[in-house]
Amino acid sequence: MPEEKPLRVTICQNSLDEGCVAGCGEPIDFIIQHLERRYGKTVILEQVDLANHSSCEQNQQLVRDIRQNQLPLPLLAVNGIPKIYGRMDFRMVSEVIETLREAAFG
Repeated sequence: MPEEKPLRVTICQNSLDEGCVAGCGEPIDFIIQHLERRYGKTVILEQVDLANHSSCEQNQQLVRDIRQNQLPLPLLAVNGIPKIYGRMDFRMVSEVIETLREAAFG
């Protein structure tokens, strides 16, 4: 059985936004805390704040895609590929991770 490579899970937001167009879902800190608890080292969690340029440096292509395509925030990307935009909660994020892990490792 192949060794499981950690998924890179990135949550993008803009701390200067007053609110969300379609409702934000659960707070990002809550989601991250529960992801860390559930997945440990099997996922690499990253937070990107579009209002903070230093947090965008490692994810320049993703940030460029968000801005060019005006993707709604918050946004979840896995391995640099956007998966959920505009509203998210722990259950939704967890389902994306589980689906990708199952597809990769059976």
